[in-house]
Amino acid sequence: MFHQVIEIPQTQEDRPIWDQQLRAAAHCCTSTNQEEQNSSLENQIAYYTAFIQSNPMWRFVAVYADQASGLHTKNRPGYRKLLKDCRRGKIDLILVKSLSRFGRDARETISSIKKLKQMNVGIYIS
Repeated sequence: MFHQVIEIPQTQEDRPIWDQQLRAAAHCCTSTNQEEQNSSLENQIAYYTAFIQSNPMWRFVAVYADQASGLHTKNRPGYRKLLKDCRRGKIDLILVKSLSRFGRDARETISSIKKLKQMNVGIYIS
């Protein structure tokens, strides 16, 4: 009996994020203006810039950063610009060090993640 093999190509969504062509960005922040926090922010920016650029499948968009950001979104211009660029369709993937650095409280974080999901933007927490 003859069996015909039909190959079903893998969709982009089925592949790991490392193997997808994505426009990638990162969000970094510190909670104070202290001197040691300045170098922390610089290190985070350098790390994520190099990390994104090292993947040939990804296109580097930007690293959005906030320093001494506080609890309110109005005090986080980098975060606001990141979300604005997501709404404009410029970003497919956001890399963050931790959820606590992405959102300042659970409600804000969950709300942002839901909005990003609706925009088809993924978040990778390293």
